[in-house]
Amino acid sequence: MKHLKLFMTLMAVTIAMSVQAQSQLTKITEELRKSPNADMTYIENRDPKTKKIMREKSVINVKNEADHKRILEAIEKERPNATKYQIVNNNVYEIRFEDENKSYKYILIKNSAKGNNSIMLGVPLGTSYPSMLIEEISYNNGAEG
Repeated sequence: MKHLKLFMTLMAVTIAMSVQAQSQLTKITEELRKSPNADMTYIENRDPKTKKIMREKSVINVKNEADHKRILEAIEKERPNATKYQIVNNNVYEIRFEDENKSYKYILIKNSAKGNNSIMLGVPLGTSYPSMLIEEISYNNGAEG
């Protein structure tokens, strides 16, 4: 019984740390959604029967280098609590967090193109953005509410 109680406490702390860890990236994403320094596309997928949201995705084109650096710092800070962390060619960063109800995936893509050569999702040709942030939230049993 004593071991079970200890195990349950450790599980609760682990889940709390994971949710707390990704909260910095969630906070930045929420700020960027409202910011004039970013352009956003929002997509949601619903269960056809229940109409509950099963997945949400935000694609945010970040307009300034300072926000890109802030996102990158948050990813590095939260890395120890992630369930997955990946870097590709120092241009693409992916980090994931999971709890019992949701999984969170953040992908930061640094635009290495110069000037009018930038082609990013949802961005008109001739527009240059330092980076793009993708946030994807998947719900195990549909979103509450």
